[in-house]
Amino acid sequence: MNRSTYTAVKRVQTLRARRLNFRNLGLSQVPPGVTHVRQLEVLDLRENHLETLPDDLGQLTRLQELYLDQNRFSALPARLGHLTSLRTLTLGHNQLTRLPNELGQLVNLYHLAVWSNRLSAVPAALSRLSALRSLYLGQNELEQLPAALRQLTSLQTLDLSQNRFATFPAVLAHLPRLTALRLTANRLSSLPATLGQLSRLRHLDLGANQLETLPESLGQLTHLTTLNLAGNQLTILPEWVAHLPNLFHLDLRHNPRLCGLPPGLRVHRVTAIGCPYLIDMPAAVREVVR
Repeated sequence: MNRSTYTAVKRVQTLRARRLNFRNLGLSQVPPGVTHVRQLEVLDLRENHLETLPDDLGQLTRLQELYLDQNRFSALPARLGHLTSLRTLTLGHNQLTRLPNELGQLVNLYHLAVWSNRLSAVPAALSRLSALRSLYLGQNELEQLPAALRQLTSLQTLDLSQNRFATFPAVLAHLPRLTALRLTANRLSSLPATLGQLSRLRHLDLGANQLETLPESLGQLTHLTTLNLAGNQLTILPEWVAHLPNLFHLDLRHNPRLCGLPPGLRVHRVTAIGCPYLIDMPAAVREVVR
């Protein structure tokens, strides 16, 4: 038993607490005895060298938060679905190529983060996570989403940045409670009119795509406070942008062909670095970053 494992075991034996933190201890296995701490509610195993989870993990029936980021998982065991009290599960920066269907059994899950893995698909079983509020799938290899995800009607935050979407996922238009949507660094060349149905959106990130135009329906997003259009191929910003009453920050960086803004634009901050033809700025803009 190496020193890190010994330290972890002693921590289990002495604390017997509702929270256990084994973050960044160089562990290659979950410390013996952890699954016998039946009152455990929070387990932090981030930044270790874990590749597997204990067979008896399902005994932690009171566990509400499980942090597994920055380990070496290439697959997850089906028994993870036994942790039905989980509200938070984070799996970022591993080597996952798929998610088990059993994750759909985590019906109390509120926050799921699987950023920076190797996922090329998302199982339709995630549609059973009716309590889910935030879903982070950025930095993967996704090209599409299953239509069944429209059942995630409680979802408020969705991160799909740095994937491989060439078309806007149609299912997104059926997530009425979304307030934050990130699609940065994909391959989108157009947007559907149905995006305007997401009337509760406050933060919309479309940066680093291949957009040349924007649909008029986005003018219906009257709750928007931040709109990121950086790194696209826009030439003129449409008039409806000037009628977004709550818009605070408009990010237009690195749209090298952009040469016009609507004269009635009223926004606190415009970021326009890398827009050489954007010379005149509407008088109502309070702050310009060039």
